[in-house]
Amino acid sequence: MLPHRHRHDIEGNLGHATAAFTLDIYGHVTDQMKRDSAERMQAFIKSVSG
Repeated sequence: MLPHRHRHDIEGNLGHATAAFTLDIYGHVTDQMKRDSAERMQAFIKSVSG
């Protein structure tokens, strides 16, 4: 997913009324993105739990 500021930049550049609309159209998540996110979450949980 795009960082928050970039979402609003893209929204403005495309002339969309809201970032939510932009994300509905372009905010798809791939399997690799899901794996990367899960790995980051696992690393974070390990870092705070122990």
